[in-house]
Amino acid sequence: MPCHSIIVASHNQAQFLPHAIESALAQTDGDLEVVVVDDGSTDDSAEVAGRYVDPRVTLIRQENRGLSAARNAGLLRSTGETVAFLDADDLLLPDHLETLGAFLRESPDYDAVAGNCRWIDGTGGELPGGSRRPAADGPELLLGNPFHVAALLVRRAALDEVGLFDEALVAGEDWDLWMRLALAGRRIGVSDRVVSLYRQHDSQMTQDAGRMRSGLLDVLRNVFERDDLPPEWACQSGRAYGLVHARSAARWFLVGDVQHAIADLQAAVHADPGWAADGGSALARLLSGWAFSPQCPDPLSFLSLAYSHLPDSLSALRRQRRRRLAAAARHASANAFSRGDAREGRSLLWRALYYSPALALDRGIASTLARAYFGRVDGRRSAP
Repeated sequence: MPCHSIIVASHNQAQFLPHAIESALAQTDGDLEVVVVDDGSTDDSAEVAGRYVDPRVTLIRQENRGLSAARNAGLLRSTGETVAFLDADDLLLPDHLETLGAFLRESPDYDAVAGNCRWIDGTGGELPGGSRRPAADGPELLLGNPFHVAALLVRRAALDEVGLFDEALVAGEDWDLWMRLALAGRRIGVSDRVVSLYRQHDSQMTQDAGRMRSGLLDVLRNVFERDDLPPEWACQSGRAYGLVHARSAARWFLVGDVQHAIADLQAAVHADPGWAADGGSALARLLSGWAFSPQCPDPLSFLSLAYSHLPDSLSALRRQRRRRLAAAARHASANAFSRGDAREGRSLLWRALYYSPALALDRGIASTLARAYFGRVDGRRSAP
């Protein structure tokens, strides 16, 4: 029996699947098995997986039943003492099992450990600013899934106690599992080491705003309808639901669906009035985070759409539209200059001045524009 099992779930990801399997087989801790589950793919995923003659690789083929069912099928077939879950479009770094396995051996009181991840694009290039850093377990888990599923290693004994992934959930099934582990008294440790790569591409389920909203709300209902929910968890209901609605609104804005975004913002304020407090500063921070995340191709267009369609309950934030957009344009300009794109940096600075003409009195902006046109910015000669 191997020490580690890596469950690779795949549905129509033939272009990425070989890289996922190879990242699993390339682990520095080679005491492992790789169980690939082809969940009813209509591309050549099964043929791709079948080419691997390594005895550590097992292929399971099933009708399309969804991500949870695929992971469960792999889990039931596997035999390792610890389990890692890898989606076919993501990658494990070579020391994933060595790093997280060592943590569990040295920390017998922990039943799972989560490392950090980096975000990559469809071709494997690293995305700037893209990462998901793990957080502590406990009631804080209610405030959002802090883990990348491929960045965890879990003891099988803990999974045997809390059960499989919930196949009724259309999204958030990993978040649901981490909370069930925590509520069962199973501790989740964290490591700062980057152990996985999280790929961002157009066909991801995480970009389906409606599906994500429905799934995440179902996850919270599962938790808050428990008869044995501890008080320190139960008191987080408003914050938890408010966060799901606020993040759902951001997803709707990303795809340009204003009506659904407004409805979710209203639901967020209803669940947690704190979203409207202090001039809506909490929502402003959330929107800024989404704007400058790898999922957002155009931060200013996203923010302009969002600030132009805030409900009346967030009217204080709506009045800050131009100031907030000016700040975002300055931030985007700094990013452009840092990557050597002086032309884009200049353009964004002019947009900041358009949104807030008073910035013309800011010596920093005047100095940056002067250097952008006539000298250097951040050590790089500007474009003509």
